[in-house]
Amino acid sequence: MANTNPKVGQIGEVINSAYVETIRYFSNRNFSDFDVLFIKASALTSELVEALRITNPKDFSELDEMLETAKGDFAEFLDHGGLAFVFMDRDPNVAVVKPVDGFLLSAETELSLMMLDPEQFSLHYKSGNEFAPLNDLEEFHKRFGFTYKFLWDEVDGIGLFKPKRGSKGFAGFGKKIGAGYVYGLPQAKFRPTLSDSEEDTFSKTLANLIRVNRKIDSESLAVPDWANEFVIGDEGKHVELKKKLEREKAELEARIAQNEKDLRRFREIKSLVFAGDSALEQRVEEAFKDLGFNVIVPEGNKDDLNILEDDFKAVVEIKGSTKSATTAHAMQLEKWASNYGLDNGFAPKAILIVNAFKDIAPKNRKEKAFPQDLLDYSIRREHCLMLTMDLLYMYLDFKAGFISKDGIKQLLNDTVGVLKYEARLKPSGKNKRNKLSIS
Repeated sequence: MANTNPKVGQIGEVINSAYVETIRYFSNRNFSDFDVLFIKASALTSELVEALRITNPKDFSELDEMLETAKGDFAEFLDHGGLAFVFMDRDPNVAVVKPVDGFLLSAETELSLMMLDPEQFSLHYKSGNEFAPLNDLEEFHKRFGFTYKFLWDEVDGIGLFKPKRGSKGFAGFGKKIGAGYVYGLPQAKFRPTLSDSEEDTFSKTLANLIRVNRKIDSESLAVPDWANEFVIGDEGKHVELKKKLEREKAELEARIAQNEKDLRRFREIKSLVFAGDSALEQRVEEAFKDLGFNVIVPEGNKDDLNILEDDFKAVVEIKGSTKSATTAHAMQLEKWASNYGLDNGFAPKAILIVNAFKDIAPKNRKEKAFPQDLLDYSIRREHCLMLTMDLLYMYLDFKAGFISKDGIKQLLNDTVGVLKYEARLKPSGKNKRNKLSIS
């Protein structure tokens, strides 16, 4: 059986593999021979600088012709459904050269060489290496170890690689161009190996992205405009039926899209009872914001979030666990609360929110989530202990109008030990007297 792995090329040293051919942007190599191109922005910079080392204006036209050919070839690569992964390993705000009037190449940047509009991009400087869930690009992060020194505020396309918490902007971007796609990726710490084995998970990820993004347009005979006016037989009836069906299709697709948006919102809320780590922290943060609280995510290795209201200050520690909560979780919370008190001159409410036994369906979670030693420790320090299931119940009741923000605030502030919330609206789908909207 023939190997179905994608044909991969690279501009700059990105992949360490004999299976990957290294080429140059300004060359006679046919980009369309490849399904995937890995490109280092700094390699494009080097080629631009090399091409611009000229002193004779007579050479301008020759270099501009070279530019036109290369960009045309790259556009054709995208039109054929190619995927380009561009590693932004240099600051795009730093100009390559000073533009020269009448010399097209001197105005080019790494972004414009990728068929992107540099004017659509803006950034601010922030460094980090942790991201919110990356979905289809998670395998890339495992292989390359992405890190960023700046975040995009605006991009030509859509933002990707959202930092895990606490920062606005995106560390990457993506844009559909023709039948292909250009991904702008953060800088890579590692230079991975790509195998030509069909069992290689990285190769599988690339093949899947190609299947998702590639649109193959079948060749068809072009119909002249006048032929649409040349109606034969009962063609007119079918033309009108087509228009009617297309209107109905558009309306149905709009309803499906809205329904999927609503369902996605419900799935996000439900993640309170199955998520862990950063995904749970992000979901709890968003839930409190939706409840109307002023939530701050501290920078650095500190508590997960602070609730800062005029009449209520709280330090919150969030844990997702396959087992019960532990005294160590409460001790960590107490450390953050003590540090906050020393820094601000007053003691905040300390709240531990736990998704215990997260891999088990809620109805089957029979064991105690808060062991006695943890309870003894926390009660002495007036901690509020809370399960994410109770936070979910609160959230649903809040959206249904059964409890107010002030009511939630009072519960959090007054509870010492375990907060057991008695839900008015159970998330069971059997609440006939109320229609819940969480959009």
